[in-house]
Amino acid sequence: MSLALQPTHFIPIEVHEDWTVADDAATDVIASLESSFPGVFQFPASDDLNVTLVQVQAGATEKGLLTIDATTAAGTWSTAFATIPAVDSVVYLVDIY
Repeated sequence: MSLALQPTHFIPIEVHEDWTVADDAATDVIASLESSFPGVFQFPASDDLNVTLVQVQAGATEKGLLTIDATTAAGTWSTAFATIPAVDSVVYLVDIY
C-alpha cells in the first residue's frame, strides 16, 4: 500500500487469542478486517500491513504496533502492549499503512 488508510471510525478488533504471541494477534486482526471489509482485505496479500491498535482497559490506554506479513500472515510486534489485552475484550484499530 502506498498511502495510509485512516479510518473515519475506529475498527473494533475482538481479542480471541492470547496476544502475547504476535501471530495470534495477527489472526484476530485479519479475521476482523476480512469480515468487516469483504473483498478489500484478503490474505495472502500483496504488501505487508502495519497496524496501530489502541486498547482501553481498567482506565489505562495503550498503543500497540503490529506488522502482518503479506504472504504468511505472521505477526510481529514493533511495539507490544505493556498490558496484554484480555481474551474476549475489544481493541481498536486506528491506523493501517
